[in-house]
Amino acid sequence: MLRGVFGEQLGRSFGVASPPTLVRSTSTGLTLAVTEVRSEARRGQIALPTPSEDAYLISLQLRDVKHHEVWSGGKPVSSGSWPRGTTMFYDLSQHPVVHCDEAFHQLMFYASRRAMAEVCEYFDALDSSLSVVPGKPCEDEAVRHLGHTILPYLHGGVSGRVVDHLLYALYGHVAERYGLHRIAPSPRVQGGLAPWQQRRARELLRESITCGVRLQTVADACRLSSSSFRKGFKKNMGVSPYQWLLAQRVERAIELMQATTQPLAEIALACGFSDQSHFTRTFTQKMGISPGAYRREWPRCAA
Repeated sequence: MLRGVFGEQLGRSFGVASPPTLVRSTSTGLTLAVTEVRSEARRGQIALPTPSEDAYLISLQLRDVKHHEVWSGGKPVSSGSWPRGTTMFYDLSQHPVVHCDEAFHQLMFYASRRAMAEVCEYFDALDSSLSVVPGKPCEDEAVRHLGHTILPYLHGGVSGRVVDHLLYALYGHVAERYGLHRIAPSPRVQGGLAPWQQRRARELLRESITCGVRLQTVADACRLSSSSFRKGFKKNMGVSPYQWLLAQRVERAIELMQATTQPLAEIALACGFSDQSHFTRTFTQKMGISPGAYRREWPRCAA
């Protein structure tokens, strides 16, 4: 069950039942979500859910509010009007409380700090701390336009890829504009993969040494087409994803030959080769010596 300040949990705080919500995941399974909260009722105090959570809410006002008051960390931090189209930020670790005795209509974007950090890495902006005044309205055209673009998807016609890109764009913009510290981006090879894509691809390929993985699966995790991923990977690594995976299998086989007395046929299967013959051909091509000869020579090398 997904947990976080979005969907039904957020709706309960605002007295809104079953608010329209889109929930997506980062490449490592962390949650990004957007919830539409709308009510004609007069609410008074709105306490966002506790216990505290190391996460942010980013609110886009879709309706004018004449007066509000926001408390955060037990102190008043903002009051006044909420003009339509303005953006507010809430740090959920500070137990924010909103006082608003009017009808309201907002989009609320949720991301844990860990998810925010991953999105920041995607945009080569590695610090996810935000320098903002909680609850203070600010003008941000990018958030306003992206929010209005996402809004129709909350009411049908959901395209996962479109929503993924829109949410990543919104949080990436927030990181670049409001990030507390800027860190120099990692160098990127022209036409190659971004640093986060290289890490994610290597992780997935290593995890699949035994059973293999579809190229499209890895490309999807890097948010690329299979052809773009293959070209970018080769640009960075100098070899195709398949050849890189074969090299990892050979390295793993060497570790097993050095550390165990397993038969070569068992090592071949444990490292993802179809059989001992496939293992022998690949190992010999990479190392210039057969697995059997390598194993016989290894004690001398170790000595």
